[in-house]
Amino acid sequence: MDELLALSDVEQEALLKRLTLYAQCKMRRLTWRGVHGRRGGTAPEGYEPDDFALKAIEKLLDGSRPWNREEYPTLEAALRATIDSIINHLAVSADNVRGRRLASESSRSATAQAFQVPGTEPNPADVVIDREWQEWFHEAAMKELDGDDFLIKLFECLAAEITKPEEIATLLDMSIDDVNNGKKRLRRKLEKLDGKHPPPQRRAKR
Repeated sequence: MDELLALSDVEQEALLKRLTLYAQCKMRRLTWRGVHGRRGGTAPEGYEPDDFALKAIEKLLDGSRPWNREEYPTLEAALRATIDSIINHLAVSADNVRGRRLASESSRSATAQAFQVPGTEPNPADVVIDREWQEWFHEAAMKELDGDDFLIKLFECLAAEITKPEEIATLLDMSIDDVNNGKKRLRRKLEKLDGKHPPPQRRAKR
């Protein structure tokens, strides 16, 4: 992988930060062990966002994930696609499914009910509606921000609930002032999307 090896140490570190952020955003939009990522669901085997970023780099380096240059013209695009594949595979794996129920429904044990986890999640229909809106808004935002790499990275930080300016500044390697000014630009860019299709909670109150 000549393109990756040609990067300086600083460039490699910056790329790893961006890939880690991307993996974090992806993880928060999925369900882990029966709990949505935004509600505290965690990946099996203690996987963290940087693990997925490093695994993607490893797969491209050893050739186990060939780089389709026609579909992914840039190195970062290819690595993001690899992260998608790794995370999606883990999300549907047996390790992730396991643990959603502490006792089987067919159990006739008198104590079976004691092992049932009380449902604390919202109505499934509401969850589906909310998730569909999140997916729509994310896709629409990416189209609206196309070509503005800084705002895209800033949006991904906020989508992953990384909201403190100092944390974003460290992650994106820029000043806090740049982050705050970027937030203002981002808000103006996305206000029209919110107006067209507000979140389900706000629509319900109308």
